[in-house]
Amino acid sequence: MVRFWHPVADMHAVSATGELVLDRAEGVHVWDESGKRYLDATAALWYCNVGYGRPEIADAAAAQLRRLPAYSHYGDLSSRPTTDLAERIAQIAPMDDAVVFFTSGGGEAVETAVKLVRRYWSLRGEPRRTIVVSRERAYHGLAGYGTSIVGTDTFTVGLGPLAGDTLRVPWDDADALAAAIDEAGPERVAAFFCEPIVGAGGVLLPPPGYLEAARRVCRERGVLFVADEVICGFGRVGDWFASTRFGLDPDLVTFAKGVTPASASRSGQRVPGSGHTGTRTRVTRPRRLPRTRTSTYSSASPYPHARRRSRRSLRRRWNRSRRIRWSRRCARGSVSLRRCRSCRRRSPTIRP
Repeated sequence: MVRFWHPVADMHAVSATGELVLDRAEGVHVWDESGKRYLDATAALWYCNVGYGRPEIADAAAAQLRRLPAYSHYGDLSSRPTTDLAERIAQIAPMDDAVVFFTSGGGEAVETAVKLVRRYWSLRGEPRRTIVVSRERAYHGLAGYGTSIVGTDTFTVGLGPLAGDTLRVPWDDADALAAAIDEAGPERVAAFFCEPIVGAGGVLLPPPGYLEAARRVCRERGVLFVADEVICGFGRVGDWFASTRFGLDPDLVTFAKGVTPASASRSGQRVPGSGHTGTRTRVTRPRRLPRTRTSTYSSASPYPHARRRSRRSLRRRWNRSRRIRWSRRCARGSVSLRRCRSCRRRSPTIRP
């Protein structure tokens, strides 16, 4: 009997066939305990952006472990790696004047984002804005709110009642999004959560013009646009963020996979003006800031921040490399990565 309960697995099948136990990794390959080598085409779970065995990352982590491995960042406490990483992320964020809230995973970043947008409207004097809209086939993690807005019923079977005030719309129809918001009442809708490219739901590229139209629908109705870039962020679509590539100008971004998971939002939130006319106003943060959710290890460990700063430095050096140009070439097309002849010919991680 297998004692380790594997996530997203049929444990009867795992117990019957046994586990595949990995032993080591280098570059784009991993080896199991018997010495068999595998091409890691998925980069673990899409988060090993720069490959395995990087001495720069190992050295940065080891040095920080010796200096200050972890400490709570509650209140006004911080550490230099945490502060520096937040500054660097804010500089490349797809919004002006961003602030960064670190979490322990992509699902927790989404959890924080839902609470932030609801609390934001409460502080704005519109506490009835609690409805969160998401798309079919979307995946936003499996925490409480994430499970409630997931677009695949597989993850909700047998769980009973989930969080309320949620709506689901087709993943590729901006008109359906507008109709759903209008039916619910724009004065009741807090935010629209959107993966620029659907990840776990099938790696679906947005239809031409869809993202721009969806962003316009939200802006005209005064609904916050939350870009879930846990899958798309940090170079995977040829730019630091898909929001930048598609010109989305989001109000809030969630990210993880290759960097410390977090939510980034504007320090002075820009929201549509009164009357939902689409005019945009800049407002300062409320005097009484919301107490965001947190956990013991949210921002508490400087050593992974140091490690991720090193990893981000490597990715920055690759910005002009062919690897990024391959991503741009693929993201422009309407074919999947598996069918892209250019990628199959040039990419070391994709084979015919």
